[in-house]
Amino acid sequence: MRVAITSYERLFLDGLVCLFSGSRFHVVTAGTDHRECIRSARQEQADLFVFDLRGATDNDVQFLLGAQTFGEFCTVLITDGEHPMPPG
Repeated sequence: MRVAITSYERLFLDGLVCLFSGSRFHVVTAGTDHRECIRSARQEQADLFVFDLRGATDNDVQFLLGAQTFGEFCTVLITDGEHPMPPG
């Protein structure tokens, strides 16, 4: 499974990359720039996108949720509860 990962926190990002680097997973892109990671994930045809929303602004959250709608990948959203998530 091809995985893309984005997080503002470099240490947390590195931990997620290690977690998803295994026999079933291949990290195709990872970084702290959410927009660039989304572009790269589409280009690399990621199957799964892990978004760490902790520390994100409301605009960032809206952008990422919009990108999730148009992406061809499944998503995992990590949040600290500061941003309300839409139902479903």
